[in-house]
Amino acid sequence: MITVIGSLNLDLVTYTEEAPQAGETVQGDFFEEHLGGKGMNECVASASLSKPERRSEVRMWGRLGDDRQAELFLSKLRALNVDTSLLEQVSDVRTGTASITVEETNGENRIIIVSGANGHMKPSDEELGDAFTLGSSDQKQYAVLQNEFPNPVKVINWLAESRPEVVKFYNPSPLKPEMLDRTTLNNVEYLIVNRGEAWSLINNIIGESKDADSLQEKDENTLVISRLRKFLSRPTLIVTLGSKGCIYSLPKDNPDNYGFVPSRKVANIVDTTGAGDTFLGAIVARLYEGVPLKDALIFATAASSLAIQRKGAVEGIPMYEDVCRIIR
Repeated sequence: MITVIGSLNLDLVTYTEEAPQAGETVQGDFFEEHLGGKGMNECVASASLSKPERRSEVRMWGRLGDDRQAELFLSKLRALNVDTSLLEQVSDVRTGTASITVEETNGENRIIIVSGANGHMKPSDEELGDAFTLGSSDQKQYAVLQNEFPNPVKVINWLAESRPEVVKFYNPSPLKPEMLDRTTLNNVEYLIVNRGEAWSLINNIIGESKDADSLQEKDENTLVISRLRKFLSRPTLIVTLGSKGCIYSLPKDNPDNYGFVPSRKVANIVDTTGAGDTFLGAIVARLYEGVPLKDALIFATAASSLAIQRKGAVEGIPMYEDVCRIIR
């Protein structure tokens, strides 16, 4: 079972030539609603990028409000055959929202997130025990986490202590200094960050930053992996490089070595929202199927290349069959 724990936000997006100043009213061009939230994105990606017969083995654990928006999320997940038994609706609370204003002239955006029901996602030890029951030794259990619910650190450390057989995937985004603990980070099996997040981890935990002198000695990819390995001995490291692809390092690799998977070039980038979540969900889905890590990364890179050619976070996530067609 793949359990995605995290946020569900309705993205309210207004496009305008110029954002209003304080006390000013301007005319917008158009408005869109999109399903989003990192938890929802990662769950939809994990299911969509699994083989059809395995999608019922993906489940979403989070909180929704008791409003009309909740049904939009439930309908999408059920259409993918995702297990929604751990999704609860909180009385007298709104579903989480992200209000986004996009200036079309320069692409700048302003975002206000209201956590709403996501702020109530605080699983107790008993709830964690019920969700992650002890199964047979050959039953895979994956947990996927990020920082868009109140206490992912508590969940990671509980799983490490009480359910060590659960494979944990952690994207510590958005980065929060109070959650950057080396013990917690070493309690996960897979750590997935972008290059900027990687350097923030390095700077916050061991006080080292990227500088010109260091880069004269090593290329940046080698440098970032070797620096992360100074305090992260356990997890497999995956660092995304935007348009350049991704690098990865297995726990027992030489700290100065790394694997590389190039990006897939696309002619027309429409929307990068949710591309990283698509990438993560694809990795989880393929590893759950038992494929080698590099093959999973190649598949994930292809999936994210399709996602950025479509509008919307959830709506842009491709299906398993779509990705198979372009990597054959």
